[in-house]
Amino acid sequence: MICLGCASPALIGYARFFLFVAALCYVVTVLLCIIYVLGVNTALSALPWLLGELAYTVTAVVLYIIASVTQLVSQ
Repeated sequence: MICLGCASPALIGYARFFLFVAALCYVVTVLLCIIYVLGVNTALSALPWLLGELAYTVTAVVLYIIASVTQLVSQ
C-alpha cells in the first residue's frame, strides 16, 4: 500500500481519486480473500456473500469508470 502511494505520486486531483479507488479496491479484495481463507463465510452462512461480492464488484467497476473518465477529460 505504501509502495502504491510512493511509486506513483498523484500530482492532480483526478489522479488522486484514481489512486484512492485502486487502493480501496485492493484493501477490500484482500479482506475478502482473508474471509474466504479463514472460512468466515461458512460460519456466517446467513449472510448473502454472493450478493455482497456482486455489489462490491459493481461498485468497483463504476468507481473505476468514473476515475478513468475524469482522467481522460482532464487531459
